[in-house]
Amino acid sequence: MQDIEFLSEYLDYLCLRKLVLFQEMISALKSDEDKQTIQSISDLANEQYKKIGNDILIRFINKNFQEIFKQEYHQYSLPHITLELIIPFQNGITHEVFEYLAKDYNYLLLGKFQNFQKRFEKEPELFKLLFHHKNLEEMRKLRLDCVLPIFVTIWNGNNTQLKSIIEPIIENVINDMESLVKNTDLPHFRDILIIENLFRQVYDFIQKIKHPKANEFCEYSYYLKEKLKEDLKEHGQEFSYKIPVGEIIKLLKKQPNCEIQMLSLTHDKKIENDKLYCVSRLAYPSKGKQGLIDFISSNISSDDYFTHSHQNWLEISMSVGAATILAIWHDKELFPDCLQWYFTFLGFISEQTGCIEGLDDDLEILHTMLEPVILSDDKDKKEIQPFCYGAAMFICALIEKLLRIVYIYLLKDRMYVPLTSATLGALLSPHNQEMANIFGEDHLKNLSYFICTVGEKKIGWNIRNSLAHWAGVDKNSLSSMLVAQLFYLYTDIINTIFWYFFSLTEDK
Repeated sequence: MQDIEFLSEYLDYLCLRKLVLFQEMISALKSDEDKQTIQSISDLANEQYKKIGNDILIRFINKNFQEIFKQEYHQYSLPHITLELIIPFQNGITHEVFEYLAKDYNYLLLGKFQNFQKRFEKEPELFKLLFHHKNLEEMRKLRLDCVLPIFVTIWNGNNTQLKSIIEPIIENVINDMESLVKNTDLPHFRDILIIENLFRQVYDFIQKIKHPKANEFCEYSYYLKEKLKEDLKEHGQEFSYKIPVGEIIKLLKKQPNCEIQMLSLTHDKKIENDKLYCVSRLAYPSKGKQGLIDFISSNISSDDYFTHSHQNWLEISMSVGAATILAIWHDKELFPDCLQWYFTFLGFISEQTGCIEGLDDDLEILHTMLEPVILSDDKDKKEIQPFCYGAAMFICALIEKLLRIVYIYLLKDRMYVPLTSATLGALLSPHNQEMANIFGEDHLKNLSYFICTVGEKKIGWNIRNSLAHWAGVDKNSLSSMLVAQLFYLYTDIINTIFWYFFSLTEDK
């Protein structure tokens, strides 16, 4: 094979290229005979493959691009394969080819925007050709999750010509979305769910580019969420599970000492190489996409780590933990002992870190704040909402204080840590190596999911900021359950830090 003149020869070339790539899988083969066979095939293919220079390939694509991209070859992914070949040789590809792709295969070029960004910046008219109708419906067909991040990149960049192209498109998308929310009757759950999902993507986008319409969209967001809640109450299905709190409390009382009782609230015992470890139940990593729940459409944000199944698992863990805390609070025999566990553990942490900030005093204040919450017969009545808010906000502050004390202790001999830099978000970041050494990256991510948010999509409960800024708070959530949830997280953090320092003393 010396040249490529016909499509059949181009297909032969692609087959040769694939056979050459077999070289990469040889190390994964077990049989020496199989390795030798694949090596021989790859070597023979490579001899023919090297005879076709890049100039021959580029010339063929430039001359035959319309045939290559015919509909009949889509089932073999020929357009996608060819686009991958165009990327490294795009300087040799004619404007005519790119113009054709922009008009007829805009979704392919947008899917590889980063690879062609420099070309679009040099030829903004080519970028303009990608958008035919310049409205929300077209952006939806091109996939909002593909197009909108591109618009954010351009908006935050320095190319004024590309900005001028997307600016009217952005305005059209905003106007279309606004009309859809204002004028559409939403009688059915599926309609609301589709519109809400679409709206959320546009709303997140205009927040990222700091568009003034984001202020108005905040009200639409509230409206759609309320419509969704109403429809769920009327037509939704409720799934429930019973938490065996009574059995958990019985097991807790049977533990041989207060240290094991306290640790067992949040941690599991694990033995490796004859050594005992205590691992938080919130430290387990995501298993990625596990089943149908991770592949169906939902109005709940998710990503590759915080999949729907991982979020579901975290929330079940939280439900069990918080229910256990509530049960302890209402157990007249166990609760006084339980308080002593916390005093013991916080005292040990204070001793290890040389802390003089009075962690014991903080616990006394918290106990006082918890009394009206614990003693209330009706967990949801409005009278205790102010007490629940105060206790919840104070626990958030205690979590931040405890993490900050430990963080400053770990760095005290190396650098000065201003209090302003040791914020909750920074302390729970999986990139904070000092804290990751104690908690592990997965544990920090999972704690952040509840207390803050995680990732570009800002996934999570965001309890601390919602309470602190009184934004997006469902007043009905101000209950003893919210306080118990935060107290469970506080307990988990205390236990993790306690075990870290205890392990160090044991090693000595």
